Amino acid sequence: TFGFFDPLATDQGGYESLVSSFLKVAASHQLAQRGLAYSENPDVMLNFYLHSKEKIRSSSVPTAAGYYGYRDPFDYDPWPAYPAYETRVEQYTEGTLNIDVVDTKSKKLVWEGVVSGRVTRTDIENLEKTIDEAVAAIMAEYPGL
Repeated sequence: TFGFFDPLATDQGGYESLVSSFLKVAASHQLAQRGLAYSENPDVMLNFYLHSKEKIRSSSVPTAAGYYGYRDPFDYDPWPAYPAYETRVEQYTEGTLNIDVVDTKSKKLVWEGVVSGRVTRTDIENLEKTIDEAVAAIMAEYPGL
């Protein structure tokens, strides 16, 4: 059997957030598919942690700009000894979701699942679907089920 910590790490301000609600529904669905049932006196308890971080990625790519920019309308590259490069900078949000599974008798963490990746505007606009997919990806690694 399973249950949830109260309050969850994803809750703040003394109330259950929409994110927590979506996480509980998604996890309950995944665990029920694996034969586990919700209980007020569970064998294991789940907790969730969600974190996002702004990141910057830079890369150097060949380009025809700069000194060799006059060749731009033509279809040939500069002499290889003088390659032209430009630096491209991209800012994005990376999100990480952790699911902790704690044995209620020993009060020890027995399993942790993590997923992380780029968070897009579409992900935020479809938060329930995004959370369902993230929880499914994590729980696919849950051992013994």
